Amino acid sequence: MDCRRLGVTWAGVGLVALVLASSSSSARANVVLDFEALGHNKAVSPFSTYYSEDGFQLESSAFASWGSSTKNYAGSTALFAFFDSDVTTLSQTKGATFDLFSIDLSEAFSSGGYVPVTFIGTKVDGSQVQDSFSLDGAFGFQTHAFRGFTDLVSVQWSQEEQYHQFDNLKLGPATVPIPGAWALGVVGLALAGFAQRRFRP
Repeated sequence: MDCRRLGVTWAGVGLVALVLASSSSSARANVVLDFEALGHNKAVSPFSTYYSEDGFQLESSAFASWGSSTKNYAGSTALFAFFDSDVTTLSQTKGATFDLFSIDLSEAFSSGGYVPVTFIGTKVDGSQVQDSFSLDGAFGFQTHAFRGFTDLVSVQWSQEEQYHQFDNLKLGPATVPIPGAWALGVVGLALAGFAQRRFRP
């Protein structure tokens, strides 16, 4: 096989690899943190200050979840910060940027109550975006959709006097093609260009 054919072949392989890598990354783009792995039937289960799932982590003074047999279980396994005035921080475990699309919130206790929650997102350029949501007082999950919570490095929200629990965080992590695919594509295109110049009639 001459250099021209070799260059074109490698360029083709590289481009196919890039397309597959991009498609694979896009397929993984949306992540939902649903905490189902923490399901239990105990009254309440406090645990570590950290929780990790699907490349994301949550941090607070302590987290807890209600058991499925308790009256405070709102229909699916959820988390709540265990102490007054706790701040919950959401980020990617490897520090990459992400988008936050929505979250399900419920009153932490079946007695309900007015629960305001304010979210503050910090973007990669250091600017901040803020969004507030108030639960309606009727026990059960409500979905809150965020606007402008893109290119984030972290999101924080605090535990108010009326506790809340949260579930089903829908997130979009940064989509980065596989480095090897980029390298393969660049090498193939370089070979094709070299062959074109070297054997130009």
